[in-house]
Parts: sequence; structure tokens; C-alpha cells
Amino acid sequence: NEAATTVPTYKLLVVAVLSMGSTFFSVRSLRYVIFPVQVLAKSCKPIPVMIMGAFLGKKYPLKKYANVLIITLG
Repeated sequence: NEAATTVPTYKLLVVAVLSMGSTFFSVRSLRYVIFPVQVLAKSCKPIPVMIMGAFLGKKYPLKKYANVLIITLG
């Protein structure tokens, strides 16, 4: 029941290549960071996601904020 996309194929290809490239380079760059710092950085990932969601008008329950705080401090 979904309508076909109107986005040109070449634009989708550019997004796909950039996404794969960013994953590749992020994994390569982590080789130079010790493991505890990697874990700490990854545990802070929900913070910018929630901030951007709030800027875009998304409402989060208080429990979600508490979970992110516990994960980040954890």
C-alpha cells in the first residue's frame, strides 16, 4: 500500500555510499582509541539523539530521560 518513491536513484546511491563510507571510517578510526574510551563514547550516543528529537518536537517520557542518564553514567 506504499507509494513508489519519487527520489531519483542516483541520489539514493549517493546516500548509500556515504553511509557505508562513514561506517567504514568510524570503525577504522576506533582502532586508535582504547576500549574503555570506545565504550564510554558509545554509551553517550543517546544524548544527541534525544536532543535532536526534542528540537524536532518529539516528546520523551521522564522514564526515557532517566534511562539515558543511567546508561550514560553507568
